[in-house]
Amino acid sequence: MRETRKHGGFVLTLVIVALGLMGVVMAVLAGAGNSMLFHADRAQVQAVERDLLASGLAWARHQVQRPEDATMSEAVELDVRAFHIPQAHLAVSLIPADAAPVSVRVDAACMKGRQTGRAQRRYDLRRAP
Repeated sequence: MRETRKHGGFVLTLVIVALGLMGVVMAVLAGAGNSMLFHADRAQVQAVERDLLASGLAWARHQVQRPEDATMSEAVELDVRAFHIPQAHLAVSLIPADAAPVSVRVDAACMKGRQTGRAQRRYDLRRAP
């Protein structure tokens, strides 16, 4: 009579090794996904920060060009709900000056996840003649 060899243990070992390798691959992909999410949040915070600064500067230019404008040194909080970031903040200060250029300070801050962006810029704007 012929004896047959069974290879059931070998196949089971291959399946267990394949499952272990799949776990390692999943861990590596999860780490890469978290890293991509971190960098995407950072890029969005930087973009929103630039948008906030540009919006504040545009508002200040509009205020400086108005003939009835009275410069104010206290900061004016602007509505930033259109940016759809709950932790966004924008404040603009027009610093009084006797000379032609008006000094403007724009403070912007935003936050998303673990990323925080803060910027403070100072601009000199000319009044309309």
